[in-house]
Amino acid sequence: MYSLVLPRGCQRPRRTGAVRTLADAGDPQGGTWNANDTIVFTPTPGDVLRQISASGEPLPTASGAEVRDRRFPLVDEERGLVWALVVFDIPGGLYPAQVDGKTQQVRREPRSILIGELFKVDAGQIADIEVVMRNVPLGASAGWALPKPPKAKKK
Repeated sequence: MYSLVLPRGCQRPRRTGAVRTLADAGDPQGGTWNANDTIVFTPTPGDVLRQISASGEPLPTASGAEVRDRRFPLVDEERGLVWALVVFDIPGGLYPAQVDGKTQQVRREPRSILIGELFKVDAGQIADIEVVMRNVPLGASAGWALPKPPKAKKK
């Protein structure tokens, strides 16, 4: 899996340095560009995950998927490094998947994905990305965020 933080307008730099707009993202909060050229991103803070093809065609998206506990604990402008942490909460259900060259609906269990990414930025463009991801039970603690206070009981 290849991932990157998408600049305004959900853009991806090409090897030529040219940038092409693929989707509207007013205040993009990050995204992932998979090896199969599917892009998953959140266009605004607190929005659900969206999914598009590399050409910008909208794809079915996990209904109710959320992004939470975003952190950027390291920004080193001198070296051009940014370390990002995020959690994707993905509900269970049927999702489109390629099976033997055909798109089929595949049942997925609910899960959260803990993601840590290190970005190398050179001349304002993402030059390299290292990513570590781990599937955990849905709603699991990120480990880097403060726990949420318990909800008050109704009387």
